[in-house]
Amino acid sequence: PIHDLAGAGSLFFATRRGLVKRTALGQFQNIRTSGIQAILLEEGDELVDVAQVADEASEILLATASGQLVRFALGEVRPMGRATYGVIGVRLSEETDDRVVAMAPVSARFPTLLSLTSTGYGKQTPVAEYRKTARGAKGVRTIKTGDRNGSVVAVLPATDASELLVTTRTGVTIRMTVKGIRHPVAEPPVGVRVTP
Repeated sequence: PIHDLAGAGSLFFATRRGLVKRTALGQFQNIRTSGIQAILLEEGDELVDVAQVADEASEILLATASGQLVRFALGEVRPMGRATYGVIGVRLSEETDDRVVAMAPVSARFPTLLSLTSTGYGKQTPVAEYRKTARGAKGVRTIKTGDRNGSVVAVLPATDASELLVTTRTGVTIRMTVKGIRHPVAEPPVGVRVTP
């Protein structure tokens, strides 16, 4: 929850088509009961995630279904008004139906990222291993996708003490600690089995 809309900081938006937008918290002080426009979306696009970010020193992570991840400085996205479109955050592959599946601010509280795929594979990687790129870059590989792994469905900030609940398409829920998902040394990173 956000307790002080008049305070410093921004809301950071990410869309399925790779657009990002930053808007000062103060822009959301007087919200009518019928709501207000927070972002404009092109036809066929949709909002993937929204996060509160504190200052210019923050960094943002965007992950795609094809296994790419871009890490860039918040300062590369200038603040905009509410009723505006975003700017390119990650360059999506044109050969595949790629899309953004996750967005998260980098936080010292969560030193690792957990990548999960549609076929139940996962990989834990220290955030420091992802090199910083420019906004709008294609990014670096976070986990291999394809026949065995499927596509990336989630990328979550985590610690070794974090717990993970995964629910499969058949309705089975699995609870595990992130510590049990090791960081594979294979290149490209293929991940380990998370679900049965």
